[in-house]
Amino acid sequence: MSPRRRGTRFLRGARIIGRSLAATVLLPAALSAQDSQVLAALRGETGVDPAPGTLLATISMLSIEQAPLAEALARLAEQSNVQIAFSPSLLPGDLRVNCDCTTLNLARALDRLLADTDLGYVELGSQVVVVPRAGSDLAPPDGRSS
Repeated sequence: MSPRRRGTRFLRGARIIGRSLAATVLLPAALSAQDSQVLAALRGETGVDPAPGTLLATISMLSIEQAPLAEALARLAEQSNVQIAFSPSLLPGDLRVNCDCTTLNLARALDRLLADTDLGYVELGSQVVVVPRAGSDLAPPDGRSS
């Protein structure tokens, strides 16, 4: 299979994984072992300067105070109309966040929400995925160390 076709297959699979992570934290069986390994190796960033017209350049429309991070990410997705996938098992359960981000783009809002975590984000196909930041020591959701 050509690298281009393999990349396309991975992106389709990643969309499926992203939905599954946000909803159930389970990986679908339809993915190949190679696709699962690539996704597990995916590392996010913060401080991204998004290109115009990308999902990360979308205005966030979010204003939230003292909310659990999972709730804030869900509200950000709802307010910006951008699908944001994340694994609840990677989120610090006791972290509460504030973000008066109504005029900020999605990248800046995510920077603020994820500031006190080892998480970053990456735009992947038609969604934004919250994943461990490059250089972080967070383990993949299944408990294996990287």
